[in-house]
Amino acid sequence: MILDDIISHILSDTASNLKERKQILADYIKEHIGITVDVDSIFDIQVKRLHAYKRQLLNILQSRSAISKHCSFIFIGYRSYGS
Repeated sequence: MILDDIISHILSDTASNLKERKQILADYIKEHIGITVDVDSIFDIQVKRLHAYKRQLLNILQSRSAISKHCSFIFIGYRSYGS
């Protein structure tokens, strides 16, 4: 059927694009970190969105400042956890 051929073509293109992009990433990892990665394995990658984290931190600091101005009896302590 025509629909099966279209779906097969899309899946084939997607698989080849994925493998190509994984190879580019594997080459980058090998060049910059020195670790060989198998492109046939599953990649689980998490990228930190630093801009979003910075914005969240600034919102927290602004809230703390507003609370401190209006409620001088409330103490908000700080605690640092390892990265």
